Amino acid sequence: MKKGLWIFIVLLLVYNIWSASGRKKTWNNFFHPEKIVCSSYQTDSFQHNIVGIQPYLQETDYRNKEVFLKKMDAYFSLAQKKGYFKSKHTIVVLPEYIGTWLVVLEEKNSVFDAISIKDAMKKMVFSNICSFGLNRICHQGDEQALFNMKAKKMKRTYVEVFSFLAKQYHVQIVAGSIVLPNPSVKDGQLVIAKGALYNTSVVFSPEGKIIEIIKKQYPIEAEQGFTQRNLDKHPVGCYKFGGQKIGVMVCADSWFPSAYDGVKDCAVLAIPSLAGEKSEWLAPWKGYNGAKAPADVDTNDIGNISEEAAWILYSMCGRAKYYNIHYGMNVFFSGNIWEMQIDGKMIVLENDQSIIVDYQRFGQIVNLDYP
Repeated sequence: MKKGLWIFIVLLLVYNIWSASGRKKTWNNFFHPEKIVCSSYQTDSFQHNIVGIQPYLQETDYRNKEVFLKKMDAYFSLAQKKGYFKSKHTIVVLPEYIGTWLVVLEEKNSVFDAISIKDAMKKMVFSNICSFGLNRICHQGDEQALFNMKAKKMKRTYVEVFSFLAKQYHVQIVAGSIVLPNPSVKDGQLVIAKGALYNTSVVFSPEGKIIEIIKKQYPIEAEQGFTQRNLDKHPVGCYKFGGQKIGVMVCADSWFPSAYDGVKDCAVLAIPSLAGEKSEWLAPWKGYNGAKAPADVDTNDIGNISEEAAWILYSMCGRAKYYNIHYGMNVFFSGNIWEMQIDGKMIVLENDQSIIVDYQRFGQIVNLDYP
């Protein structure tokens, strides 16, 4: 009995040493500032502007807080050099899920060397087997267990990075989105609690304070069962800043008329989004994903117009004007996360006119002035 106990203790010690090793390696990041495409829709008489930053991201950019901050700061620094930051009058909007991949923070090198997301998650589970096991008992599904296991570390890094950037550049930041368990704001702090996951966008003030959180109302099929729909009786869709009402939607929410009820009369609309590969934008539209199409949708368009055309017709550009919103920006995730090549195009709404900003291989920054 004693011998068996000693063997178990030795094995546990060896496992813990192995699990803790190989987590501090730095990484050479994919960043070429001279190849970043910057464009501006500028009106000199307007004092306010919204800046969409679409960084090109890889799984290695989430290696640790220092690497992630360095990558984000490089794009913010370039936007500042271009003259896009007009102090407190500037809103920066980032892509959906930009904070979600922080789930791999400080993981072993083998996780980042994996050939697929599935393989990476398996290695992540094995190297955190005890913590994962305890969370798996309490939560349904491996994804829920993983995200609950890493939630505190994810939240801390996400808040610290974007709070720092907001203060450093003195801008508002609609910080894309992050998947967290039961997020809320209490006494100005982002608070989480074990349990259901929500795809959540967090807004930071130029002083680095949290202004508001917006939880996704219409998760698509791939998110359902992983994240929960925001069923708050009066979902938050906007915040007030500098005498203006600013609207925020998370991706698919912008396709549903009911989501616009909370953003009526906004000065500008910020939409963090994620879409598929570049080829999908030109492919036939497959229809609404995750929920029934609203009554005003012509179902004959399914299969007969492109995905790109559907975004223009049924999302921000086609709907915002009916809610007295005439300016907005839809910023999509871009990058290669293991085997996923994500190439969403940015969409700009300028005085009711829609502009498709084509995908750029090395990332891009787009400025839009508005009244």
